[in-house]
Amino acid sequence: MVQAWGLLAAVVLLLALARSWRAVLACSLPLTALSLWVLPVLLPSEAAAPARTLRIAYANVNAWNGPTADAVAWFESTDADVVALIECSQAWVDALRAVTRAESPTWPNAVVRIDDHPIAGVAVLSRHPLRDVEAIVSPEGRFPVIDAVVQAPDGPVRIMVAHPVPPVGVEALQMRDAEIRWLAQRGASSALPTATVADFNDTPFGGALREFAARSGMRSAASATGLVTTWPARIAGVPWPAPLRIAIDHCFVSQDIGIVSLSAGPRIGSDHLPLVVDLMHSVRAARADGTQARASHERDHGPTTGHVASDDQSPKLR
Repeated sequence: MVQAWGLLAAVVLLLALARSWRAVLACSLPLTALSLWVLPVLLPSEAAAPARTLRIAYANVNAWNGPTADAVAWFESTDADVVALIECSQAWVDALRAVTRAESPTWPNAVVRIDDHPIAGVAVLSRHPLRDVEAIVSPEGRFPVIDAVVQAPDGPVRIMVAHPVPPVGVEALQMRDAEIRWLAQRGASSALPTATVADFNDTPFGGALREFAARSGMRSAASATGLVTTWPARIAGVPWPAPLRIAIDHCFVSQDIGIVSLSAGPRIGSDHLPLVVDLMHSVRAARADGTQARASHERDHGPTTGHVASDDQSPKLR
């Protein structure tokens, strides 16, 4: 959509330079209509919060892309409180768990689910303790979702990490949309400040993502920064410039979280660029104490019986 808007704007400019005024008028009308749709997404719509209290580094690392020294060094350089990975292998998890800070693990707390499907791996690594951990496949989805509470110093934050299926074909499109609605329902019912990071496989102009925002009551982190594009990072090995990429990796946050910044990271070998998002607890976040958090969790999912179960389909805390 952004690319079409840019192309049409370039055409209008060239026609104006050629003094073809009738053609300029004919193209200006659809350009104006398209601008009313594109610009609110392309540009920031709210002021950034003043200071971060939580940083998340997220990446779809690509199932066929192993960890490299440069990629691991980039994650280390982010100084992230939380690292969220999708399409990850055990090799990625092991490489990041080996990162140390002052001779101690940088992210000592983790929940990992690696299934048989090559792109089903998902992991959350955290500097802070994790609680109320789930790693489940939604009734409507195909790949696991991690839902966990990070016990950050300024208060707990619920984080959901997901990967709705690529909409290749009608059945997959319906599955993607159903899982996005399921994620929205979980976000809407949360009593805690909540952040959802995911490869939604939809752009801000898509109906599924707009429905997610409406149903969940959450807003995109791009609302404070403007559009950040992540895919494709490269085509046939050639780096792809930002104006030609689309935004399908997103971070959405609840209304009681301030957005400080959102930016794309460098190419790490994947077909997606990573994201770094800085968030700030707002005053209202103080209402979400541990009692409310557990009550909400039990209301949504039943009583918590523990973080580690014996079968291979359960979340693994490491």
